[in-house]
Amino acid sequence: MSLYITTGTFAAVGLAILLLLTFVVFPGTNQDALTDQEIFLHEDGDEVGTGYAQIKRDTDIEYTIKKKDTLYELAYLYEVDVDELVSYNDIKDVTKLMPGQKILIPSNDNVSKLQKEQKIAREKEAAVIASKPPVPKPKSVLPSSVQISAEQQSDGQSLTVNFTIDTDIDEKNTYTYIWNFGDGKKAFHKTTRYTYEKPGTYNAYCTIVDKYGYKKDSNRIFIDIPHTGTTKNTKYQFLTLNSTGLSFKTSGPVISINGQPAEDAAVVTLIAENENRFVYRADKAGYFFLVVETADTVQKINLFVSPVASVHSERTDVNWYRTQFNTGTPSNCGPATVSMGISWATGSYVPVSTIRQEVGWSGNGGTNFSSLGQSLKNHGVAYNDREITGADDIFPMIDQDHIVIILHNSGRITSRGESVSASNFGRYYTDSVSHYIIIKGYSTDKKYFIVYDPLPSDWISNSLRYTDGISMLGRNRYYPVSEVIRALRTHRVLEVIR
Repeated sequence: MSLYITTGTFAAVGLAILLLLTFVVFPGTNQDALTDQEIFLHEDGDEVGTGYAQIKRDTDIEYTIKKKDTLYELAYLYEVDVDELVSYNDIKDVTKLMPGQKILIPSNDNVSKLQKEQKIAREKEAAVIASKPPVPKPKSVLPSSVQISAEQQSDGQSLTVNFTIDTDIDEKNTYTYIWNFGDGKKAFHKTTRYTYEKPGTYNAYCTIVDKYGYKKDSNRIFIDIPHTGTTKNTKYQFLTLNSTGLSFKTSGPVISINGQPAEDAAVVTLIAENENRFVYRADKAGYFFLVVETADTVQKINLFVSPVASVHSERTDVNWYRTQFNTGTPSNCGPATVSMGISWATGSYVPVSTIRQEVGWSGNGGTNFSSLGQSLKNHGVAYNDREITGADDIFPMIDQDHIVIILHNSGRITSRGESVSASNFGRYYTDSVSHYIIIKGYSTDKKYFIVYDPLPSDWISNSLRYTDGISMLGRNRYYPVSEVIRALRTHRVLEVIR
């Protein structure tokens, strides 16, 4: 077996260090430094790529260079920078390293001392450089652009992706390859593969570094693993009740609610039972996760009970809510609403990143109704592209069990001034931008529209994202009708039909 180790970041300090970006690797046998550590072993020539050990660095660690090790990988493994390894070991030319040569991984205390010494050295070097004529920096030998591709293979639970570089690489130049898989893990060979285990959308790309320290990022590929419930599943139900006091049926008893015994939760009351037919009344408003035990299996119900009497356009077999999180840019509210519209209309799961590619987003702007409508059409969804005059044009659309995509100014929806996690009313973010949302219901007194609102441009902070990775405080938000109409950026809407 050969050891492959992943690495961390690089900060160039002087030309001598920059030249180390393209060093060679040598075989070795001593693995004592990693005894009992969590390491990743792979067959020779089969670079899988990722992970690092949780290693205590209370003292210096002696390490023996082995086949295919790189300083980048060692730096990542031991959570130390490349330049610190170089300086601490006084490495002048890595091409003269011998097989089995030992280096020291500095302890945390010695890294702190080294950083102080480096700071002083940099200040002295800067003073010397300032007193002399500037030395021209060599030209980059990087290709003009870097294109990567990915072949995906799923076993139904995880997703393994084979990444390759499609750009012709001039092999007379030696490059360092840094693959970023979007979840904090990295790999450092020209081709690699990685297995994603957790649901989510991951932004993967490769950075190529030449011998002079120049860097170039490749195109980005969005790897999407659907969350449980985003595709049709008989074991999951997404049930919306229009108000408290309404009843619903299950095929078995509710044994737990939000992780605690049903009788302690005081959320629902059993009002009728007849063999495999159980009828419950909802006593509280809000989101609840119910576990139902049947004769054959366990069913999971995601229950939403409206805090006010309302009308909803819903479906029970799929969670059709989407967010913009990790989908490539802050301007993905339009694609998010289309992704939701497709799921609501057809039950199919289409990632937000896929819609983004279809609508041809580019630059620093957003999308438009024409491109969003075309994307709906591409996925077999019927819709009407309409002009409205006011709220009275939208209510009948909901009454027909349709949903409506609108474009409004997010800053014109006021906050209720209370905990957004404890209330479904009002705005839950601080920005003011043009923003697409879906109207999917209204309160029966017609004071509120009920919207599905993918988090807008402050989505990167992700502070309002639920722990399941897909639900959001923007699901079933109650926005005042008058404010929504006043906030419209255009009276053009897309009425999505199922």
